Amino acid sequence: MPSPRVTRRCPPQDNANAVADEAAGEHESDTPFVRTIFRMMMQRAVLMAIAVGLIHSLVFLGLGEPVWQATLIFTLACLPFHSLLSAQRPFGVFCASLFGFVCIIDAAVVYFALHFGREAGFHFLLISFFPFIAISGRIGYTMKWLLMLLHALLLVYLDKQISVQGMTTLSPYLISVLRAINLGVLACLLAGLVMHYFRIATGLQYELEQHASTDALTGLANRRRIQAATLEAASDSRRHGYPLSLLLFDLDHFKRINDSYGHASGDAVLRHIAQILQVELRSADRVGRWGGEEFLLLLPHTDLDSARLVAERIRQRVLNLPPLVGGKFLTLSATLGVATMLPAEPVEETLARADFALYEGKYAGRNRVVAAEATAPEQVPRH
Repeated sequence: MPSPRVTRRCPPQDNANAVADEAAGEHESDTPFVRTIFRMMMQRAVLMAIAVGLIHSLVFLGLGEPVWQATLIFTLACLPFHSLLSAQRPFGVFCASLFGFVCIIDAAVVYFALHFGREAGFHFLLISFFPFIAISGRIGYTMKWLLMLLHALLLVYLDKQISVQGMTTLSPYLISVLRAINLGVLACLLAGLVMHYFRIATGLQYELEQHASTDALTGLANRRRIQAATLEAASDSRRHGYPLSLLLFDLDHFKRINDSYGHASGDAVLRHIAQILQVELRSADRVGRWGGEEFLLLLPHTDLDSARLVAERIRQRVLNLPPLVGGKFLTLSATLGVATMLPAEPVEETLARADFALYEGKYAGRNRVVAAEATAPEQVPRH
């Protein structure tokens, strides 16, 4: 006999999710996240500039070029900006520091480009500014394009107007070595930026996936995630031939708690119940918020008798809870429906049988565990 068609109740509105997500549909380039990431990127740019300056100082010192002292001065001038560009600094301090840092780097590039000439390739380092300008927040698209245009004009000017050799006495071979070093530094800067943004994007994607699959109130898997976990567990159960049991947990008289003590108290109860369910399960088990005051538990490698014992232990744990808020709450109780997936049975049918068993328990007086029959009986009226 096929399982009865179960008409699901519409789960009550989530107490914790009653407030809608703010500005969910907005798409702006200037957000707190963008600002924070940009400040982190600028701090990294300062460290990169210091590292590049130290490398060039050593190279110039080894070549006997007196400009190693000027290089060291430019490098030391960058040190304070790592602190001044941090996320903790006021916006005005950050902007002034950013302007100062950019001026120092531009001045250093112009100085070395004029000294060593076009062939040394120092002006190519200006290219590294473009991605930083593109990802900056608050300054707006017009200012971004203006800054990129100014740096592009400076780059073109240095490439076209400065002499090939400059004021240095280095041989063409050593100049070509400097050019290779500068191109390598530019490649490393751009690669470092891409890698850092990739890490940020990966981390953000993980956070978004967690947010989309986690119940905001209880911290458990939400309905979509626990449904996916159910299908995956059922597939593994069939593939490897182990039993899979489902438990549907429903907190009795939850509406009475909300009506009598308010939604904040109801939220506190649900969070406490979620903690109990997590503690009572094994690491291989799964639990998720099914809707309202209902929770779905997946017990792999668990037959019906063992699942019934787990459900009874959970019911007793809830029943023996002390008063949760100043002794005001009535004694809590829960009803659980238990079903074990049958051979060749779709897991949806197993869930329907567990659901039917749950409401049999509700109809029989609540505060009990009911194990589903292999074939469910006639549908029981629901209250």
